[in-house]
Amino acid sequence: MTSKTSAELCLNGRGGSGAINVGLMFALASALLLADVQMASAQTETVLYTFNGGVDGRYPYNDRLLRDANGNIYGTTEAGGGSGCYGSFGCGTVFKLSPDGVDTILHRFAGGSDGANPYAGLVQDTEGNLYGTTGAGGTSGCGGSGCGIVFTLAPTDEEKVLHRFSGVPDGADPISSLVRDYNGNIYGATVAGGAVTTSCNEGCGTFFSLTPSGREQVLHRFGVTSDDGWYADASPVRDSKGNFYGTVFYGGAYGSGAVFELTASGKEKVLYSFCPKLGCAGDGQNPYSGLISDQTGNFYGTTFNGGVYQAGAVFELTATGEEKVLYSFTGRADGANPYAGLVRDESGNLYGTTVQGGESGCGGSGCGTVFEVTASGEEKTLYRFTGGADGGNPFSGLVRDADGNLYGTTIYGGDLSCYNGYYYGCGVVFKVRP
Repeated sequence: MTSKTSAELCLNGRGGSGAINVGLMFALASALLLADVQMASAQTETVLYTFNGGVDGRYPYNDRLLRDANGNIYGTTEAGGGSGCYGSFGCGTVFKLSPDGVDTILHRFAGGSDGANPYAGLVQDTEGNLYGTTGAGGTSGCGGSGCGIVFTLAPTDEEKVLHRFSGVPDGADPISSLVRDYNGNIYGATVAGGAVTTSCNEGCGTFFSLTPSGREQVLHRFGVTSDDGWYADASPVRDSKGNFYGTVFYGGAYGSGAVFELTASGKEKVLYSFCPKLGCAGDGQNPYSGLISDQTGNFYGTTFNGGVYQAGAVFELTATGEEKVLYSFTGRADGANPYAGLVRDESGNLYGTTVQGGESGCGGSGCGTVFEVTASGEEKTLYRFTGGADGGNPFSGLVRDADGNLYGTTIYGGDLSCYNGYYYGCGVVFKVRP
């Protein structure tokens, strides 16, 4: 297994058949600089921080940001921060952004045993310690780039590596956020390693637990049975009984991804298999995102592909496995290809992002949107990114404050002088007021 650059990961959808069509996104840089770009709903978005691609980092994927009670925002950048990993790009950072926009780098990854390339967001305990993952580094395995780590950062201390993955059999490439229980145990997934099958020559991924001292246990190895899925690129959700629920991009009964349930003892059950285009008209396909749940046990999420227009969908799933597509993206002004999960307000409205669609910039595929979908399935586009100073292509999910403001990141746009030979801009942290 080899580490991929940011450009490769985006062009290949992190290795999936649901590849993101962004090969033309920034082919014409001048398209981003036109003075007459239509800034749709520009009054609703505020850029809180613009990454310059140097020591402060670049490309904040972040499946979700973390926001504390004081309004500080915590996240990661996949690259930047130093001189290792991709030459001058660096191996990634952990950052803290104060409410007044002051950026503090809490850690710069150095590669090797320290870890490299954090794609996921962070979780925090009651003492302020942060926990996260890197997709590479740790060991010298997995093609030499390393198989990834789980780390913790204390508020006034250096980084501590809790676990270094080895590939087979314990997993590799942990690129989703973690979940902690009340006893301090950590749970998460890897997209590779585990069991080598005919579907995955480098392993189909694992679901793991870690004790506070770093002792790992593999609860499940994906891809072993015929209807099991693989490529669990999303943070799991945990119920009051200790069961976990998540999504896999591939597999299931039809090969288009699935929603699974996993007991605390590691017994897996496929709750729903997404149906391919020819089998079930209008169903979603290939979920990258994790799930959220309501008080009655229903789950909500997004699919990257599928839906009526094959541009992705927002879905609802009951605890018994009955699925309903709430909204299908058209791929036009409303957005296309939602990568991240959702947040939900007190009235049941859902909020999220799409990677593409919206305006016609970013090579014609659109620079992404922030959207709202009501419980009855009515969609409202809250903001359309242009790929300029406002940012472009939000892979991250949103976090919501008490006033209803939404916070997230884009991986491109912002400072257009930050250029890697493929794409312009190293990303921003933004706020949208609905």
